[in-house]
Amino acid sequence: MLIRFTLSLALTRLAGAVCWHDPAAVALPSFGYALERGPLTWAGLAPAPQYDACRLGKKQSPIVVYTRTAKRVDPKNFKMNITQYINSGGVKLENLGTTLEVHAGREHGSLVGVIGIEGEPYGPYRLENMHFHTPSEHRINDEYYPLEMHLVFKSGNRFAVIGVLFQLVSGSPPNNEFMHNLFLSVRNITRPGTSTITGTLDFRGLSNAIKTGPLYTYNGSLTTPPCTENVKWLVLGGTRPLHVDTYNKVKSVMKFNARYSQNAPGKINLLERARRIADGATVAASSELEPQSDVVLEGDGILVGSEGEEPMVPLLLDDEEYLATQNVLEW
Repeated sequence: MLIRFTLSLALTRLAGAVCWHDPAAVALPSFGYALERGPLTWAGLAPAPQYDACRLGKKQSPIVVYTRTAKRVDPKNFKMNITQYINSGGVKLENLGTTLEVHAGREHGSLVGVIGIEGEPYGPYRLENMHFHTPSEHRINDEYYPLEMHLVFKSGNRFAVIGVLFQLVSGSPPNNEFMHNLFLSVRNITRPGTSTITGTLDFRGLSNAIKTGPLYTYNGSLTTPPCTENVKWLVLGGTRPLHVDTYNKVKSVMKFNARYSQNAPGKINLLERARRIADGATVAASSELEPQSDVVLEGDGILVGSEGEEPMVPLLLDDEEYLATQNVLEW
């Protein structure tokens, strides 16, 4: 099965104001990125074992991608298609307090997308949302970037996420019309729980960038609680341009929302290593204390280690989604 990717943009016209100030309309997460609600304490923000993978999981994200050794997706086995239903409006962009996010699905009147990955038994994956982190969560050869986009897909109980990194550029805006239009009204949603409508979005540039690659892949986790593992990551090695003016507007709203780099996949969780060091072990000794077999945690879909393989749940598309994606699904 080839990688198949489609995003169909169903844009609805919304009259009147471009901003809603009803916090009840946007559900806000309980975690954060600072002080006692930050990544170091996520595991304690919910009764065990709901967030236990955040402190014990051995396949956590984000990671530092070292291009010399990272596994790459072969471009010959990579396909992408984008179908758009262009209207005169945009999609709903929400301020969740922890990120800026666009929901997917017909019920949101926004994005519909599907990807499939060659040799991947859990696809195709349906687009769930598109959100952002500043600075980037993934690093390439130890270098971080100002912004990272996550395109989150799901198939049954499995996730796949595409990570796209952005580098700042100056000069005459917009440089990247997609990002310019996406964040056109971002200053209208400075308060968590509010939302606005974007400008018209054209995914062709983003699609071509992902087609070109390189795409690095690994088995990791969600980068926010509950830190669910067995997530298929595809990280774009090249960067996309982002005008400095657009970035500054986004950063002034999102502030800081990046989880720290995790240990290499399969290695002991850094929080567990720190706990052992606090108990008197040295860094080397804490490695020797690792169990011979992977730990499996169960509860709320949290599965840790190679033994934690979830059964496949097939993805079912409704009639409208099938019509929007059939040209890709029939490749």
